[in-house]
Amino acid sequence: MVKKVIRMYQAGQYVRYRGNGVFRVQNIVSKRLRDGKEKQYYVLEGVFGMEMRITTPMDHPGLRELISKAEAEDVMIQVSQLEVEWPQDRRMRGEVFKTMLASNDWKKSLQVLKTIYCQKVIKERNHKQLTAEETEILDHTRRILTEELALTLALPLSSAKERMTQIE
Repeated sequence: MVKKVIRMYQAGQYVRYRGNGVFRVQNIVSKRLRDGKEKQYYVLEGVFGMEMRITTPMDHPGLRELISKAEAEDVMIQVSQLEVEWPQDRRMRGEVFKTMLASNDWKKSLQVLKTIYCQKVIKERNHKQLTAEETEILDHTRRILTEELALTLALPLSSAKERMTQIE
């Protein structure tokens, strides 16, 4: 049996938590469970004005360290090669995008951004708009990718926003 390796983060370190975005590890706490055992948890705090605090088990699979500078630059170069597939069923489309974001994969998040943005451009040419859900997913995805890019490349948030605009 393969034992699962738990990545340990330190207070002050930045992490990505699923599709929720980038957080700073504020603290590590122990909680006593109903069975009497203790379990370790991270207390995560939102960054860049996102006022959200999450307490999550240290072994949560949706928690990962930020991508490296090399990975960020590589993905930015490869963005033109990412596939754009627009599911026709509106309900299914939202679920597909949310699943991709929940995977915590930077490339999949970028693919969601590119897919919705391309559809936005097509719709605007035809004097139409994205649905409210699609706009919300686009804005949310843009925010979490921009924040991670800013922290990874040590850029001011405004500069990271400019880089994301160039991608789109």
